[in-house]
Amino acid sequence: LVHGYGRNILNRESINVTFQALDAVRMIPSYNLITHVKGVVNFFNDDYDLFSDTIQTDNDAIKAISIMPFLPNGNIVDRKEIFGYAEEDDSGLLTSVQSYSVRFLYFYTLSFI
Repeated sequence: LVHGYGRNILNRESINVTFQALDAVRMIPSYNLITHVKGVVNFFNDDYDLFSDTIQTDNDAIKAISIMPFLPNGNIVDRKEIFGYAEEDDSGLLTSVQSYSVRFLYFYTLSFI
């Protein structure tokens, strides 16, 4: 969870920090067991280079993560799952977000003896 302690974090830098957190998790030896990442990074296909190449300003970031109802990979956007205390204008453009969540789904098997 990336948050601004109750303040609006709807900006490029906070998404950049979210990618830094994702990179830290990718360094964990068992990262290969993660089958899916869910969060604001999905708007950029979990790809920091895509994010940094296409998002130059806060306004670019706001437009990119305000898309509805589908992510670029075709998954449905669930704002309540990704954004904490999100607010939007009449057109659906995000105007405030207090947090971004990132969730990791793991693959595991159970073995019975």
